[in-house]
Amino acid sequence: MRYASFKAGSDGKIDISVVTFSGEGGSDADNVNRWRQQIGLPPADPATIASNIASVKAADTTFSSVDIAGDASRTVAAWTRRDNRVWFLKATGPKDAVEKEKPNFVKFVESVRF
Repeated sequence: MRYASFKAGSDGKIDISVVTFSGEGGSDADNVNRWRQQIGLPPADPATIASNIASVKAADTTFSSVDIAGDASRTVAAWTRRDNRVWFLKATGPKDAVEKEKPNFVKFVESVRF
């Protein structure tokens, strides 16, 4: 399912994934709630999720992004729908490590070219 995968952070504990699917890939709320569950958070209502989505501009597309943190883990995710595919880029790991790596992850998202 993964298009690409690598580790980040000084201790390599941050998992960076690039996943793509044909079609729409589910609603934003469904995807964000799945990621929330993965780090031990309860679901949020669609309006709350929508208010926490930010845009990240790459050269030829705009990504939606969200930053969610649980007690110990954190996920920063970005996604875009393009040419009948959805692309998900996600960084997950220990809360403090993801905080330090977030600027690099955002630069990574901004560097994506299709």
